[in-house]
Amino acid sequence: MSEKNRASTQDELSFIKDKELKRIIEDSIQYISLIFDNTKKSSNNLYKEETYRVIILYVISIIEAILLYILKRRREKITYV
Repeated sequence: MSEKNRASTQDELSFIKDKELKRIIEDSIQYISLIFDNTKKSSNNLYKEETYRVIILYVISIIEAILLYILKRRREKITYV
C-alpha cells in the first residue's frame, strides 16, 4: 500500500481514538491490499478464489471490530437472544 493510500486510510479511521485498535485495522487493510495485489498476478483460479475468501473474512472482521468499538463508545451492550 502506498504512503498516499495509507494516509487516506488514517484519515478515514480518525474517529477511532483507540490507538491499538486503529493500528490493527490499518495493518489488516494493508495486508488485504497486499494479498489482493499478489492475487492479480496469479493465473491459478483456485488460489484467487481462496484468497478472495480470506479477504472477505478480513473485511468482515474489520467491520465487526469497528461496530463493537462504536457500541462500546456509546455504552451500549449487545444482548444475544
